[in-house]
Amino acid sequence: MPDVIPESLTDAVLVPSDPSRIDLGRAAVPVVEQAPGGGIRFSHDVFREYFLATRIVEEMTARGRSASTVTAFNELAVHATRSAVVQSVFDFVVCALSASAPNLVEMIALAPSTTLDVALPMLIESAAAQGISVSDDVLRACAHRCNQAPARQLARALLATPNLPAGLADQHAPWVIKQLQTHGSQMWEDIARHIERVLDIRISTRILERIDLDHVGEAAFLARHFDLFTTVGHDGGDLLEQLLTHLDWRVRAALAEALLGHHTITRVNVGRIVDRLVRDDDYKVRAAVARVVGTSKPPQR
Repeated sequence: MPDVIPESLTDAVLVPSDPSRIDLGRAAVPVVEQAPGGGIRFSHDVFREYFLATRIVEEMTARGRSASTVTAFNELAVHATRSAVVQSVFDFVVCALSASAPNLVEMIALAPSTTLDVALPMLIESAAAQGISVSDDVLRACAHRCNQAPARQLARALLATPNLPAGLADQHAPWVIKQLQTHGSQMWEDIARHIERVLDIRISTRILERIDLDHVGEAAFLARHFDLFTTVGHDGGDLLEQLLTHLDWRVRAALAEALLGHHTITRVNVGRIVDRLVRDDDYKVRAAVARVVGTSKPPQR
């Protein structure tokens, strides 16, 4: 896999010219095996990916805080978008850097030359997927970059990061609303999953308080994910009434869509929504509720 290695590192990555010279007896038997052609090979792809990632990390660490380190990381990220194998190498690199040189991870994340559309989102996503904590400084810097220019992939990666609310503190709710305003329905499911994973009534309440019901996109998102903003023993009747009587048909139609899937709207509220929407003045709303009534799951009591 020589093409996987970033070009900026290839001058220092040493590959034996004659693999047969490697002493197979000194290697762990489960890791390497004899190849049919007489040489040796790794017994599983994961070993190959791990050791290649280790070598790349060694070279990055040797270069330290430098432009060449960031360039190499950018190159590796681009390779990873084209191959699942290289994606595994990339994940190993992120894990190894986090363990052996966490300062380099932070440097890469904060460097202005780290690509905003590929490398930085992939770094944040890989860290979150592997349970690697991202520092508050990095979260705040990335969130700021999302506000400076549309960066949907980076915003999605941040929303999948467990410690985002703590990292952004009182700026968390405003930032979430900003992404909702910037990216619209393209970000609905990401924001909804973020709120659902957090499972904190204080956070969902702060987000709800900042939603502008006069803004159609924000109100439609709230209607589509109405159940995320209600609590046990409080069905959000007043909020539901505002959505049912919203002047824009798209908001009312979004309430119909909220009846689909795994949503946990109570039986009482399902009845209110269906009863009102089947008699809505706009045929598009009536059509929306007609499409979902027959397929919606039984609501909770």
